[in-house]
Amino acid sequence: MNKICRLTIFLAFLFLASNLVAKEKGFTAFYTEHATIFYQDGVSKDRACEVGRDFEIAYKVVGKDLGYPKKKPRFYLYNSGKDMNDDLINNWGHGNSAITKYRLIPQMNWDYIAWIPPNGGIDLVAHEYSHRIMRQIADLDFLKKSMWFNEGVAEYTGLKALAVKDTGSASSKEKEWLKNVISAYRDNNLIPFKEMMTDDQWMRFFEATPSSGLNYSQDQWNHFFQTGSLPGLNYNQSAVAVSFIINQYGFDKVKKVLKMVGKGKPFPEAFQKVYGFSQEEFEAQFKAYLAGLDMKKIEATSTLILVFTVTTPVCQFN
Repeated sequence: MNKICRLTIFLAFLFLASNLVAKEKGFTAFYTEHATIFYQDGVSKDRACEVGRDFEIAYKVVGKDLGYPKKKPRFYLYNSGKDMNDDLINNWGHGNSAITKYRLIPQMNWDYIAWIPPNGGIDLVAHEYSHRIMRQIADLDFLKKSMWFNEGVAEYTGLKALAVKDTGSASSKEKEWLKNVISAYRDNNLIPFKEMMTDDQWMRFFEATPSSGLNYSQDQWNHFFQTGSLPGLNYNQSAVAVSFIINQYGFDKVKKVLKMVGKGKPFPEAFQKVYGFSQEEFEAQFKAYLAGLDMKKIEATSTLILVFTVTTPVCQFN
């Protein structure tokens, strides 16, 4: 190897090393068994430990259904949405359009899983982590062309993880989903699945009109930056639809769809091949299911969710 080549490699190494230092400057590392969590100066160790425990539950819940990561994930904990924005734009090189216009979390890469806001719970941790595993199976293109399915699976796994930690909260959340979706069905306001397919279609819900119930107020955006959660029929409907299809046909078929998409088959074709009916035919099944639900009976009962026990990890700080 000649001197110029060795010098080029050395300079490239220095560049990469300086990038890593810049990204982690102002953060302290916390290690769980299966993840590294960087928490910003000002975020407490107790909060970092809580997120670490939540992730270890999510790791097992998501792993049971979807599989495990090829690379140890990283999470970043910020003091505020502004701190997150500044870090993503200034240190990670993300464009600011999604952040400033839609106020959304940018697409994840193999180093950066998700920001976890100050009051973000285990359901958010599992939701974002499941996107990582789905991308590992089906690639990023899938995530942008089957949004209702992609987000529905993430919401479903988030609920399952929440049920491990707090069954009562999971039951309340599921009832809220059902209440919103049943109401939309009865008012003829369900969103056609074909209008929740692409990333661009999904983004439009964040600019929706007041009549759609999706025009977020400043208070709702503030809530988002504290919890990572926004109200919206698109999320609720996708979550209930995916929960319904899993309860009817099992989770294994979800993974079969992902694997087919990962091999290059378009999502609508993969969906029909695995389930034996089209997305449009499923939509009719879903409406029939909603028509048979009685919200009063749902409110009066405890929703049972199949979960499994996990061991709470011990926190270790460097």
